[in-house]
Amino acid sequence: MSFTFCTSQAIIQKAGANTNTTAAASGSLIKAFYDQAESETIASANYDFVTNTPNTTWGSQLLGDAISDRAAIKLINYDLSSYYSRAEAQTMLSVLDDQWRVKIKTISDQNITGKI
Repeated sequence: MSFTFCTSQAIIQKAGANTNTTAAASGSLIKAFYDQAESETIASANYDFVTNTPNTTWGSQLLGDAISDRAAIKLINYDLSSYYSRAEAQTMLSVLDDQWRVKIKTISDQNITGKI
């Protein structure tokens, strides 16, 4: 897989300013997180968006946003100690997970999937 739906920068940005800089600078690690997030998002949506690429800009953006949310969660979890507090990291994880779940619900809706 490649960065089909979002950029590595989108993932790093969502992980926040206090993310582990070594991890954020590792292209191979970010790529692995992207691949995992893409697979999880597609499996959760129950639709193969890689084979059936969205035909709309908003569909691609929504999918990319969901994938970058999930990959950012993985980047944050890589090293929670880089954040000011455990609570800061946990809050960011909770917000990203909530956003990801809302987007998955939206793109899983058969009425939406057919229009993406």
